[in-house]
Amino acid sequence: MAIATADIHVKVDPMVKECSESVLEQIGISMSDLINMTLRRVIYERNIPFDTKVDEKMPACMSIKTEDELLRFLDKAVETNENSEESYSAAEIRKNLGIAETA
Repeated sequence: MAIATADIHVKVDPMVKECSESVLEQIGISMSDLINMTLRRVIYERNIPFDTKVDEKMPACMSIKTEDELLRFLDKAVETNENSEESYSAAEIRKNLGIAETA
């Protein structure tokens, strides 16, 4: 007998989806598995199952809300990369993160 399911439609940044799918694939679970596990924890704990406070060590990119902020962040990142003894190309960064090249 098949288990009844309900659909959930969620809009996420394409890069977030791609990166998270890559990590989940390495772990061996699907996005649906993760969502089901998370929602079951929400029910069990009657709370969000991870810390939601803003950490002072939060990556700067997590606070980006506008295109201008993104461009300023990327300009600074490129400048830092160029001034560093160790620099990486965009292709190297994508490869290290397990992100497929875009056409």
